[in-house]
Amino acid sequence: MKQINFLTIILLFSISANADLVSDGQKEFNNGNEEKAVELWIKACDSGNAEGCYKLGRVYFNRPGARQDKRKARVLFGKACDGGHKKGCTYYRILNAAGVK
Repeated sequence: MKQINFLTIILLFSISANADLVSDGQKEFNNGNEEKAVELWIKACDSGNAEGCYKLGRVYFNRPGARQDKRKARVLFGKACDGGHKKGCTYYRILNAAGVK
């Protein structure tokens, strides 16, 4: 029983830490620090946070000119979609329909 409680605490801490990465990334992005936001969202996404993958995908989708990377955005939206993120699924479908591979 103690092992289950300990594992539950670790899981809840991990979920909370990932959510903090996403919200901290949003604060950095809002303050004009895209580089730091991307760094935080990469950590969140790599930890399985669908919102982090979605936000990171939006960065690559919305960047102007040569910095835009629709392929990378598609992969990230796919990860977000796999994690149950509805907007991630929408963008993933849009990029697939547009032939982005």
